[in-house]
Amino acid sequence: MEMQNYGDYFWCVKVPQEISPDGEIYVNAQKAEITSNGDLIFWSSITEKRNEPFQNLSLARGSWMAFYIASPLGGGAVAIDTWEGEVIREA
Repeated sequence: MEMQNYGDYFWCVKVPQEISPDGEIYVNAQKAEITSNGDLIFWSSITEKRNEPFQNLSLARGSWMAFYIASPLGGGAVAIDTWEGEVIREA
């Protein structure tokens, strides 16, 4: 399956190190949703072959801390310059 079938955006999710040793998970998705329970769900694109989106990734409440659209060239936040507490990436 081609990447555009998953969605047009590249997202970073900040998670506890028990889930990912570097504290981050990356996912391609068209849309992110926070449910009324606090679960985080990433949804695929709708395509000509598929008229319903599917879940690319779901994380239960408490297993994620933050998420943002990330640059595919390094994973940094696209719409944010820096913030205190951000994970600093080495060049």
